[in-house]
Amino acid sequence: MLDSTLPASNLAAEAEFCSSASAVLDIATKLLHNVPYASVRRLACEYNDVGILVLRGTLPSFYLKQLAQEAVAKIDGVSCIANEIVVV
Repeated sequence: MLDSTLPASNLAAEAEFCSSASAVLDIATKLLHNVPYASVRRLACEYNDVGILVLRGTLPSFYLKQLAQEAVAKIDGVSCIANEIVVV
């Protein structure tokens, strides 16, 4: 289990070594929880074995939507991010 108190850069580096869907999902969730905006930390993630990471939830701005996507963009094993976040 990874330490959720690690800086985001360390979590991304550790993500390079994960291969299972649950490990990728765990890393994505922790990276989102490291973002300093509470609304981003409440987003949901789903990951499947073909490499698609789905981000879901609502955010108050397109900036935060992009920030959330960038937070999980460099996880090894993620070939595509389906950003289904709705801006309200």
